[in-house]
Amino acid sequence: MSAIALVAFSRAVCADPTNPDAWNNLASAIKPRQQWKEAGVAYQRSLVLQPNSGDSWRNLGVLLADMADMTGGRLAYRRALAIRPDDVGLAFKAAMTFPTIVGSDVEIDSIRLRIIRDLDQLVKRGTLIDDPLLEVGLPNFYLAYHGRNDRDIQTKIARAYLVLSPGLAWCAPHCVVPMPRNPLRRIRIGFFSVFFHDHSIRYVAEGVVQKLDRSRFEVFLITDVGPLDVAPFPPHEVPDRHLEVPHDLGVARKIIANAALDILVYCDIGMEPMSYYLAFARLAPVQCVMQGHPVTTGIPNVDYFLSSAWMEPDDFHEHYSETCVQLPELTFHYLREPEATPGTRSDYGLPEVGSLYFCPQTLFKFHPHFDKMLRDILEQDPTGWLILLKDYSESRTQELAKRLRSSLCKAADRVIWLDRMSRPKYYTLLMLSDVMLDTPYFSGGNTTVQSLALGVPTVTYASPHVRGRVTIGWARVLDCMDLVAGTAADYARIAVGCATDSAFRGSVQKRMLVNRGALFQRPDVVREYASFLESALDSALAGVSSAIDCDDDSDGVA
Repeated sequence: MSAIALVAFSRAVCADPTNPDAWNNLASAIKPRQQWKEAGVAYQRSLVLQPNSGDSWRNLGVLLADMADMTGGRLAYRRALAIRPDDVGLAFKAAMTFPTIVGSDVEIDSIRLRIIRDLDQLVKRGTLIDDPLLEVGLPNFYLAYHGRNDRDIQTKIARAYLVLSPGLAWCAPHCVVPMPRNPLRRIRIGFFSVFFHDHSIRYVAEGVVQKLDRSRFEVFLITDVGPLDVAPFPPHEVPDRHLEVPHDLGVARKIIANAALDILVYCDIGMEPMSYYLAFARLAPVQCVMQGHPVTTGIPNVDYFLSSAWMEPDDFHEHYSETCVQLPELTFHYLREPEATPGTRSDYGLPEVGSLYFCPQTLFKFHPHFDKMLRDILEQDPTGWLILLKDYSESRTQELAKRLRSSLCKAADRVIWLDRMSRPKYYTLLMLSDVMLDTPYFSGGNTTVQSLALGVPTVTYASPHVRGRVTIGWARVLDCMDLVAGTAADYARIAVGCATDSAFRGSVQKRMLVNRGALFQRPDVVREYASFLESALDSALAGVSSAIDCDDDSDGVA
């Protein structure tokens, strides 16, 4: 909301502090400014004045969930549902709200079983959701951090959406009866993400977007902001077309459909609502998802998951609702290397003595199984320190800190929490670290590339799904597969070896520094993308693939 609206709602509260709607409106105006505590106070004030306001309880739930207080958010949603029991969108939102810091496999099992039960009940009720983006607005983001095969649960969630909101499967007119490919016209390819700014997804995707052969491909950048608000592209590599779509599912679909794309590539699906709900529609004859959020979508109209033969496990085909395409090497074409300036431990208030084991990953990546690995490292290196970064959410930081105090026992005294910092300061801290610890079950992305490029040994665990094996691909590039652990015991042994065995560390760093240039500017990656995408389009238009699946009557807007 605008500053003008904030002033107006503030005046309304001052004029009549007993008006619950005024407090609710003020809270909604404060929230986008990330003044969460102030917004929470205003919502609570509204509810004191009007305890049976379903809108205020729902809004409070959204606020608490945004603050990573998922338990509080779910309780608020349940209070709203007690007032508005027929609100299916809200019930779906409540079903998908669960703690992001979990304590055990038992808790993970309980969460997932509860989601399945709640969805079964919603489907059985049969009440439709008119606009899932507006009424639910919640992707399945945090399920990916449970360390499980998500194919069945993601497919179940997608099917529930299609039953409750069948208009999601909208079909663009040019996909109902696809025309043969015109060999004289370039292939129209769109790349969708709302993260084409200073975000990890931008760095994952920008190399492919920029470097695709423009004599073969007409490149459309599709996002939710104008061309001046995305990260700048080099003048000679600017996308051919920029499509700005609003936060309105029906309008966004029609804008994309009007481009008559041949191929639509989602750089990420599942990190935010827009990409998730758009992907249910058929907007191009071929639709793919990159590894921006490397987990299956479960969505029928996503044809291909673009992955890497260097990362996938042997049983990869069991993990996807899409056809998993294993490109011959990596799937990333990173463009720029990080640069670090010298610094000292005292700059960060760190101990001068003892090895530094740095794990800069977001805290919801810390699976309960990781705790045993961390404890083993600190027990095997009794002077070592574990360095962690606080979350933007104070509650999430407190939840993980509490879990680690219990699971690490006395070793918890050697955990140091630092505030988040600027990128230059972060790079310097990386250089000061003896080892970077990759999180099992969900690897680092940009953080891993940065640490490896700076010559910091990065220990990773060979997890069962690709989202926990991304670092393995880069280890292959660097000829450093001895940084890949096959067991939890191996993980601790390798990490302590990197920190305390100078000969082992020297061998690893020598190979890293010799080969680090291969992490960047990999034109073969772009060529492999281009070759596959062109072949997939030919197959789809020739009827070889079952990708194009449209209902001629599916012209409704959800």
